[in-house]
Amino acid sequence: MQSELQNRLLKMLHFLPLSILVVMVIIFCLSAFRGFEITDESFYFLHYLHSREFFAGASFFGLYFELPFCWLNGNIPAIRVLGLFILVIAALYFILKLYAYFFSDFHPKENKIAFVSTAVTFSLFYHSYLQGLRAPSYNLLVLGCILLSTGALFAILEQLKTGKKHSFAPLLYGLTISICVFTKISSSLFLVISHLFFVCLCTPTPIGASVISNILPFFHFLDL
Repeated sequence: MQSELQNRLLKMLHFLPLSILVVMVIIFCLSAFRGFEITDESFYFLHYLHSREFFAGASFFGLYFELPFCWLNGNIPAIRVLGLFILVIAALYFILKLYAYFFSDFHPKENKIAFVSTAVTFSLFYHSYLQGLRAPSYNLLVLGCILLSTGALFAILEQLKTGKKHSFAPLLYGLTISICVFTKISSSLFLVISHLFFVCLCTPTPIGASVISNILPFFHFLDL
């Protein structure tokens, strides 16, 4: 009887990180209605509204958020919540692909829920030690690209290992790396070099060569 009760408590604890994640997302969404921030956030809004008027800019992140900001009628809380969901979705995709590549054969379903929920919850610490939401910036866009492209890399490796088709993952990889290039070139260079090191050092040579051959055609997004 006691062991059965302990097993039930352990199963309930597996869902505790998911509960924390849901509560944190709700709190962040409520904080989106706080006052206007006049330092960094005002700079982001200027880029959304006037990104086409900047010449020789170091980042083009404003072009990516110009259309969503217009669709939302310039609603500041809405664009903040959009940034939150971009982060959550990118983190969720990354951690699911990471789990599938490294841990799927070793842990039961309950461990997966706890693992994924905990990792996504930690991604929310991007928002300045839980002080509240800000509008999406070039840093958020770069972080999203890093998470999505690395998740796509894990998806390609997993699909090559299992022999499945992988048309979407290389496309996502090329697209997110291209967005990262036009958002912050230094981060994109570091990201690609890190991925190359991982593929070369942590995968068998035939798989690594296959990954590179599958990814390269999709870099036409760069239009270089």
